[in-house]
Amino acid sequence: MKKNNLIIAILLLLNLSYAQNNFQKIDVIYELNYKISKQDSTDIRTEDFLLSVDNGVSIFNSINFRIGDSITKNSKNLADIYKIPKTKFTNTIEKNRNNSLMTYYQKVGTDRFKYIDTLPTFEWKLINDEKKIGEYICKKAITNFAGRNYVAWYSLDFPVFDGPFKFYGLPGLIFQIYDTSNDYNFNLKNIKTPINQSVFDKNSYKKLTKDDFFRWVNKYKNNPELLLKNSPIQLSEEDMKRVKIKYLEKSTYENNPIELTD
Repeated sequence: MKKNNLIIAILLLLNLSYAQNNFQKIDVIYELNYKISKQDSTDIRTEDFLLSVDNGVSIFNSINFRIGDSITKNSKNLADIYKIPKTKFTNTIEKNRNNSLMTYYQKVGTDRFKYIDTLPTFEWKLINDEKKIGEYICKKAITNFAGRNYVAWYSLDFPVFDGPFKFYGLPGLIFQIYDTSNDYNFNLKNIKTPINQSVFDKNSYKKLTKDDFFRWVNKYKNNPELLLKNSPIQLSEEDMKRVKIKYLEKSTYENNPIELTD
């Protein structure tokens, strides 16, 4: 009996090892549906994101941002600027589970900065419940993070202990995760093994301390005219005032961030 149990244990370990090696590199596309304003619950917007996992290190950012960033870097024609898709998300999150560090990258205007922090800790509670998402049986877990309570559904068929945004640490890939107010809802759209792994240019970002990083972000929030400091578009003082008023009105309306607390 003991011998049979040992054989079963060895087979389970071999299967787990194969599965982990089989999914060392994977691209996952998520669709995010989110409410941008606390005042208007009917204003629900949608954007696709790419999670690229490579041996315990993942990069997560907006697909529109990736496209726009590529156009900006490679374009030699001013007309190509009009091809840049709109995105509210110009940030990138790198999670490194090998050293428990997270690097947060942000582009605002023509400036790019980053800071390094420890990976956030998630206290997941695994729930004895399951549902089918596509062809896969997913299991339920709950947690709270940055002022929101979340429900997650993950699949043991994909031993990729990662997910969208800053989420990670479940026994399988997160297929869906949403907060209980349904302000932010990530849904998996596609999984594939990358043929040509897209390269994220980390070297174009200047490293700051976390405190200096947020001082920089707040500086742009309070002085939106800085967004145009290196722009080929030259505005009159009167036009600049109108741009600032419109920007501040937009910022006041878009007041429902995914993280409610630091």
